[in-house]
Amino acid sequence: MVGHAVRGMYMASAMADLAFELGDDDLKRACEALWRDVTTAQMYVTAGLGPSESNEGFTEPYDLPNETAYAETCASVALAFWAHRMLHLDLDGAYADVMELALYNGALSGLSREGRTTSTPTRSRAAASTSAGPGTPARAAR
Repeated sequence: MVGHAVRGMYMASAMADLAFELGDDDLKRACEALWRDVTTAQMYVTAGLGPSESNEGFTEPYDLPNETAYAETCASVALAFWAHRMLHLDLDGAYADVMELALYNGALSGLSREGRTTSTPTRSRAAASTSAGPGTPARAAR
């Protein structure tokens, strides 16, 4: 997968929808190939996607820096959408596992305890300040 992480996940979700609706085995195989690429070479162990701030998306396989990970909350939500649609193509527990990782580690972490969203990207930085409202960085857990 290349390019913007959120758009890529929405495109893959649409591909899975079409493969299901049309019964298209070639499109299903393309979805499965993209899935293998994303989940084995482009995804953090937390199911975060998109290490690069410059394109808010993917770079090279296995380029997954910790300190500067962009890994937008919305990319995790879009990954959960795609995983859900892949479950329609094949009831493989691996899709459910990634969906759960994306929801618990990416989507829920995008909300502050007060219910306001944190900044994008969600980074773990010791120098980050406490959340003062929408659009401000959250303090890293210690």
